Amino acid sequence: MSDHFEDALEQTLADLAKVDRATVLDPRDVIAGLPDRRWTRVFRLRRSISGLLVPRWRPEFTVVGAAVLIAAVVAVSIFGHLQGRPVVSNSEPATASLPVGGSATPSATPRATPKPSPTIRTGSAFDEMLPVILTGRSVAFGGWSPDGSRYAVGEAIGDASYVAHLFDRSGREVDSFEAEDFAWLSTDSFVVIRNDGYAYMGRVGSTDFTKLGRFDWLVAGRAGSVALTDWPDGATPSQTYVVVSADGSLSKPRNGEPEAWSRDGSMLAVWHPTALAPAPSGVQPATLGWLEVVRSTGVSVVSVSQIKMAEPQVAFSPDGARLAFTDDPQSADSSVRIGVLEIPSGRVSLIPQSGPFAWATSDELLFAYTSVDYGVTPAGIYSWWADTGQLAMYGPGDTVGASGQGAVVIGSDTTHIFTFTQPTANKLWVVTFSVGASMGPDAIHDSAWSPDGSALILVAGDWNNGPMDALLFQP
Repeated sequence: MSDHFEDALEQTLADLAKVDRATVLDPRDVIAGLPDRRWTRVFRLRRSISGLLVPRWRPEFTVVGAAVLIAAVVAVSIFGHLQGRPVVSNSEPATASLPVGGSATPSATPRATPKPSPTIRTGSAFDEMLPVILTGRSVAFGGWSPDGSRYAVGEAIGDASYVAHLFDRSGREVDSFEAEDFAWLSTDSFVVIRNDGYAYMGRVGSTDFTKLGRFDWLVAGRAGSVALTDWPDGATPSQTYVVVSADGSLSKPRNGEPEAWSRDGSMLAVWHPTALAPAPSGVQPATLGWLEVVRSTGVSVVSVSQIKMAEPQVAFSPDGARLAFTDDPQSADSSVRIGVLEIPSGRVSLIPQSGPFAWATSDELLFAYTSVDYGVTPAGIYSWWADTGQLAMYGPGDTVGASGQGAVVIGSDTTHIFTFTQPTANKLWVVTFSVGASMGPDAIHDSAWSPDGSALILVAGDWNNGPMDALLFQP
C-alpha cells in the first residue's frame, strides 16, 4: 500500500471527506491494523536518502522483540568477498576504540504549539555496547546536516505528538521542537512538517518558524535538498511536489512523487504512478508507475518507462551516474528484481535477485538477498559490479549498509551482530559490534551515515511496542 495514501486516507476519514480514489480505498479498520509507519515507512526503504524523521523513514516491517547480546569490540579475520575480488591480505587486525556514552538528556525546551509532554529518561532500553543518543517509546533517525556537524533524531511521545531532537557531533542536544517530518536545509536551518499539516522553515536555536504551506510529506537529500509533496486532491489523479530553496522559497508545483536526491542535490528521482496491478478480490492492488530523473530545476534528464514499479526503493550511486531501483514485473513467473539505470546513456541493467540495497562505491552495489530460489541461490549479501555485470556472494547476513566511500556494515538482524569494514591504505579496519535489539533488514539507510562516512546512527527496538534506542557507531 502506498505510504502517503495511508496518511491521506486517515486524514480524509477524519475530515469526513471523500477522496476520488475508489479503486484503492481500504476500510479504516484495515489501516488501523497495520503497523504505525508514520515514522518508519522507509518508507518503502530504505526509500531514498531522505534523512527523514518520519513519513518516509524505513523500515516497513514490525521489528521483533528485543534480545540482549553483549559483544566486545574485537579484531577479527576479514571475511571479504566469498567470491569475486580478493580483499587485502597483508592487513593487521585492528581494534577501533568506541566512545563511551549514555542516553542523552534533553537540554532544550520543546517550543512547539501544542508543546510536547515532557518525557522521563531512565537510561538505555537495552544492554548495548554502543553509546545511546536517545531512548524513547518510538524513535527514528532524521538525518545529518550537510556539513556533518549536527544530526536529528525523532521521538514519538504520545499518540499524535512527535518531537525532533537536534544534537551536535559530540552528542549534546542543541534544540528540540514539535516535528512530524524533518529535513536539513543547511547546518543552521531546516524544514519541518507539523501535526497541523503545514510545513515550516526554522533555524537552530530560534523560536520563530516561517510557514511554507500545507504539505503531506517530504523527501530530503544529503546536500540540504528538500522536496515537499502536496496533499492529495480528489480531482487530481497524480501527486505533485515543490522544491524548497535555501531561503525558504518554493518552486512551482511539479508532477510526480519525489523518491531520492543525488548526493550533491543536483538531481531528483521522481516516480509517476499510472495504474493499478491486477489483484484478487479483496486484496489491495499495488500502484504501478514509471521512474524519471530530473534536475533540481525540474528539467527532465532521463526516464525509465519500460519497467513496472510499485512504491520503489531508489538510490543514486555516490557519483550520481547511476540509479538503482526495484522492478516488479507483476507476473506469476517473474519475481521482483533490481534495475540499474545508467543516467548518461539511459541503458538499464537488470539483476535477477532483489533485496534492500546500498552503493558500496559508484561501481559496486550491495544487496541483502533473503529468499531462496529452490535452493539455487543461497541467502546472504551479494555484490553487483556495474562495469562487468558480475554478481557474487559478498558475505553472510541479512542486513547491509554502506557509506559509498568504502565503509560497509553487514550482519544479522536475528543475532544483532554486525561487522564494520573500512579499507585504509594497505590495511582494512574490521570491527564487530552488537546492538541490543532488532533493527530490520533495511535499517541502515544512506542517510544514517555522516557525510564523511566516519559515523553511523542506528535505531534498534520495536516501533509498535517500544522502547527504542538511537545508537552512535563511530569507530
